[in-house]
Amino acid sequence: AAGEWQQAVATLTDAQRQGIRLGPSTFNAAAGALERSDLWAAAVHLLEDMENVGVLGDTITYNIAISAWQKGHEWPQTLRVLDGLRGANLEASVVTYASAIGA
Repeated sequence: AAGEWQQAVATLTDAQRQGIRLGPSTFNAAAGALERSDLWAAAVHLLEDMENVGVLGDTITYNIAISAWQKGHEWPQTLRVLDGLRGANLEASVVTYASAIGA
């Protein structure tokens, strides 16, 4: 999956250029590919961009962000994301808590 993140980000960028309204699953796929490639800062930045264009995250979005911050050894940010999930009235999953504990 060496080129997975490049393809995912390119597809996301193309869709945005064409004016296609994207949902959280599209951003999640691209951010997840970045996070899996150890590009955790880029994953976090992409998820922040998602919010800036008005796309609301889901539990998977928050899980990716928690995992990305965890990879960056930024546990205070992990806790901030966990608080944000609660503030968004989303349900945490087993994956959410496992990622947060691992931070």
